Amino acid sequence: MDKLKNGKLFELKKRNTAPEAAKYQVLYYLLKLREKGINTTGIIKYKENNRIEEIVLTPEDEKTLKVSIREIEQICSLNMPPSAKKVRYCKNCSYYRLCFS
Repeated sequence: MDKLKNGKLFELKKRNTAPEAAKYQVLYYLLKLREKGINTTGIIKYKENNRIEEIVLTPEDEKTLKVSIREIEQICSLNMPPSAKKVRYCKNCSYYRLCFS
């Protein structure tokens, strides 16, 4: 997380290229804070266009995150990772060589 100020979590992004990923990143942080007894909301600020998005962790979001975390744990427990699948963000990703070399 980039900043925790006045009881709010702030995440700064250069561009709005993956808004769903940014949202779930903040929701994950909010879930971890909630588990430590800190109930707050998050704000994503996009530098490119000065857009601000407020993020609130709902019970449904929490359920979705916990399912995703379990799926990630299952993948991590595999002897061999699943094959990488290219998506439109792959060519600009800093992990590209890790996945496709």
